[in-house]
Amino acid sequence: MALAHYYRILGLRTGASFGDVKLAYRNLARLYHPDTNPGDQLAKEKFI
Repeated sequence: MALAHYYRILGLRTGASFGDVKLAYRNLARLYHPDTNPGDQLAKEKFI
């Protein structure tokens, strides 16, 4: 998978700072975490 694709998944531009990547990852992890969305199959699939 191309590096640019990973940035797109996180909603960032290519070349974003480490801090931006870390923040975007944490926000998405929190959004789709199974403890936050019990019983939500889509959230479970996105989290994995």
